[in-house]
Amino acid sequence: AGYTGSYTVTMKGKQVRKELRMKNGYDDVLIFNFENNTVYSLKTMADKKFAIQLNMDDFVSKAKQYEGYTVSKEDKEKKIAGTAAYEAEIGYRDGNKSVISLTTEWQPENKITFERFPDCKFLPLVFDYKNDNGSQFHFQAERVTASPVENADFRIPADYKLISYSEYQQLSR
Repeated sequence: AGYTGSYTVTMKGKQVRKELRMKNGYDDVLIFNFENNTVYSLKTMADKKFAIQLNMDDFVSKAKQYEGYTVSKEDKEKKIAGTAAYEAEIGYRDGNKSVISLTTEWQPENKITFERFPDCKFLPLVFDYKNDNGSQFHFQAERVTASPVENADFRIPADYKLISYSEYQQLSR
């Protein structure tokens, strides 16, 4: 059985907010500040809201396994989410391959905005991947827009309690 939901990536300079909201109720919000080298996960447990400080080095380390990939892009253009897109094959050092659709009209500023495509010079619009736990995800852009983004989108909301990852682990036992 598959799960459906939305994945929203908001970027502004050295800040990135990723929101995965599944229709089954699962929510995962990550707020990255690459200038300050911080990352927080916003979680709700038993009607209590927490901002869990994570270790940026863990994200950088996880992305390292995907470094050095190659991109073989087709020349045939198509439209996805209102932007020029191209199908491409990503080849990883371990021999794995992935077919994605991408646009070069948009490029993330931060090296690990998309950890499966570190330091990419494109915006992935359609891609699939399997997590370490075996769960599979399919992503397809519905909309790509340039619009003003409030700095507040990258702040921890006032009703969230800031805790460390080890404190979160204690709470979730």
